[in-house]
Amino acid sequence: MFLNFISYFFYKPTKEEIAELIERFINGEDVLKFYEWDDFVSVRLRDPLLEKIRRRCSEIEKEFPVPGKEGLFVNEEGMKVLRAYVKELREKK
Repeated sequence: MFLNFISYFFYKPTKEEIAELIERFINGEDVLKFYEWDDFVSVRLRDPLLEKIRRRCSEIEKEFPVPGKEGLFVNEEGMKVLRAYVKELREKK
C-alpha cells in the first residue's frame, strides 16, 4: 500500500506511453513484461483520462475473458476496446 502511495507521486506516464503499453498488450509483444501491465493497472494516475482508462483496463480480462485462459488475455471484443483507447490517447496529445 505504501509503495502504491509513493508511486502515485512518481509514476507519471504520458498519454503516448500508455498508448504504447496498451498496444504492446494488444500485439502480444514479449517486450511487455507482466510487471509493466501490473504497474499500470495497479497504480492510480493523476490524469483523469489515464485514470479512467487504467480502471477499465484493470478489469478488462474479467469483462472480456478468453474461455480456458486466465491472466493477460482478452477476447476480440476486449481488443476492440483497447484499440479504441489507443486511438483516443493518440488523438488527445
